[in-house]
Amino acid sequence: MSITLKEKLKAAKQEKERNNIKDDVIKSNNLLINDVDFIEVPYQEMIIELEGKGLELQRDNHDVHSQYSNYQKFIERVPSEGNVFLYCSGKDMYYFISVSNRILKSNPKYFWESSLLHFSSQDRIFIDSKKKYGFAVLTGEYGIETCQWGF
Repeated sequence: MSITLKEKLKAAKQEKERNNIKDDVIKSNNLLINDVDFIEVPYQEMIIELEGKGLELQRDNHDVHSQYSNYQKFIERVPSEGNVFLYCSGKDMYYFISVSNRILKSNPKYFWESSLLHFSSQDRIFIDSKKKYGFAVLTGEYGIETCQWGF
């Protein structure tokens, strides 16, 4: 199989995955197609951004869901106006989607628990589109790393 054919197949697979994610977000939250966008953010750039916000290791705690109550408190403080970037892990790729804060606040449990959004990773990243505030839980070898800023 030629390289260009492999690349085309990979691109088609990624596009299908993106469409499935977008369709699920739209259907699960009663949204319009323009309410959800994919954004191009290099993962490493986002991790560097998080490290600058003071990631803290919780040694020997590997349970991402132990941070759900902190996530709920974060969501309560998020203003209704603006957009937030959410990390999604597909089968072979990661994505960041942008949704309005209003949508995130109306169904926070979905954005935390959705198996389609978090298919291959337990990491949770929620960052204001202007990077003024955010919440993240990252999994690691020695435990989870957490950070929250802006409030």
